[in-house]
Amino acid sequence: MKISAHLLNSENKLETILKTNDHVNSLIIPTKESGYGSKINGGELLFLALAICYCNDLNREASKKGINVTSVDVIVEGNFDSEGEPAQNVSYRAKVSAQTS
Repeated sequence: MKISAHLLNSENKLETILKTNDHVNSLIIPTKESGYGSKINGGELLFLALAICYCNDLNREASKKGINVTSVDVIVEGNFDSEGEPAQNVSYRAKVSAQTS
């Protein structure tokens, strides 16, 4: 599986192109008020990526077992002590609703 993420930022425009093999998606991300950079920071996107991975993995594995997942609520939290430092104390909580026979 080949994955890539491409970001292009020019004044008041932030374009994303996300690819997995030949499947292409985009993600709408607002620019900062200055018109340059992202209003959403990298830490937020990192934690969102972790939540999405959990949700997708849960749905994939439930499907294999014939479990119908009706909702997934995931919260990922952590700390960045200062600029450039790695995330610390990353944790998640999840609530899953499902139906099965």
